[in-house]
Amino acid sequence: MPRRPWVADVLAGLLGALVVVNLLGGACFRVGAFEVGMEIRLPARPETRVVLPPVGKLAATSHAAPVRLEFTLVNIDLDRLLELIRGEDEGGSRELLGALREEIRPRLWHYGVRVLVLAGLGGAGAMLVLRRRQAWPYLRAVIAGVAFVGTVLGWAALTFNQAAFAAPRYEGALRYAPWVVTLAQEAAGDLARLNRQMQVMGQNFAELSRRLRRLEEAAPLEGALKVLLISDLHNNPTAYGLIGEVASGFEVQAIIDTGDVTDYGTRLEGSIVDRLGRFGVRYYFVPGNHDSPAVIEEMARLPGVRVLTADLVSIEGLRVLGFADPAALRAETVKNAGGDLARAAEELDRLVQAQDRPPEAVAVHNPAMAEALAGKVPVVLFGHTHRQEIAVRKGTLFISAGSTGAEGVRGLLGTEPGVYSLAVLYWKSQGSGWYLAGVDWLRVPAGEHRLVLERQILSAPEREPAVPAAGESNG
Repeated sequence: MPRRPWVADVLAGLLGALVVVNLLGGACFRVGAFEVGMEIRLPARPETRVVLPPVGKLAATSHAAPVRLEFTLVNIDLDRLLELIRGEDEGGSRELLGALREEIRPRLWHYGVRVLVLAGLGGAGAMLVLRRRQAWPYLRAVIAGVAFVGTVLGWAALTFNQAAFAAPRYEGALRYAPWVVTLAQEAAGDLARLNRQMQVMGQNFAELSRRLRRLEEAAPLEGALKVLLISDLHNNPTAYGLIGEVASGFEVQAIIDTGDVTDYGTRLEGSIVDRLGRFGVRYYFVPGNHDSPAVIEEMARLPGVRVLTADLVSIEGLRVLGFADPAALRAETVKNAGGDLARAAEELDRLVQAQDRPPEAVAVHNPAMAEALAGKVPVVLFGHTHRQEIAVRKGTLFISAGSTGAEGVRGLLGTEPGVYSLAVLYWKSQGSGWYLAGVDWLRVPAGEHRLVLERQILSAPEREPAVPAAGESNG
């Protein structure tokens, strides 16, 4: 009988090593307060995965070798974690991370040795399956298995690039991680400070009420229907307290929001807007280009909230037509193309002309959508520009509340402090309709414990807005 070639022994050893390493290569070890599971898959896509049950996983092409390394967070010892955190002094977080890196290195070396032993056992096991009797086939198979697996692991170690995790791929709920990390890491300190600021502002509303009475004496608007205009919250929960205080202090009958409550339109962002349904007055939401169908769905389920995508509503008889930004109706988070806005503007124009009589106000996010309505409706309410402004175009008032969220995270991270801004609109009945009689502009400069209040009287709907009647009040 001819002697079997040594190549068959080597190939069988390689196959046995791969089977045993892939089946039995899992291990579990502790690093600090974390219990971590590790697995190896080869041959496979060259990447490292970090699995965080149940929220998902992140992966990065971290090396060149055809092997996948997978780390799974199995358990966290919370008592140990708190002990480590409390034991660190200022600047100790870097020392803690350094200690964790030093602690994980020997674990990885031990794991590598374990995998090589398994590779050798796999090669030997293949020879047992093939019923080899001589020692040389076993030796060849073991050497082949250990050499192949060791070469792949060494190649992965030599080409490993930690910087690949600067832009990882996300799966599961972690696909929302980029904006969450930005919000948490870069804005947490500012949010805490601004929340304290809003608490102080709330305590000062008694003084604000006195100033409102003085404004009433100088420029009376008694008996008017009061509507709070807000816009562009951009994920800034600090603004919620300000909205609630103004809605209560001014005793408004409704709130109109001209969009962009979020930044990326993800469902996770939409899930943090619950407080917008707790102001005790009707809340009308016109989606903006940073919102999405998922955000619209979350807003629509809130009590007291009405989403206006192409809808005419009556607020105590005041007719308001709300029209959503076209980007909000798409699942993709993309900027508006000019064609989208132009088509939306044409559709909005047709919708206004189809009414028996023009609505008293049209609410949109991007003012470009309402340019064609100049001279056709009394008032256009808008957002998007992040600037408080009022202008008259062909007899139509164009009004923006500015950014009630002080431009959100972008405002918190900008070189110039943002401004929380909103406006109270005073509507008076005239025959069978309504006209805008005045506006109270409110601004809270971020980082300052003062509120700017300015009243603007509009003597007649068709004229240019008057000079502010009562000047500026700071509190």
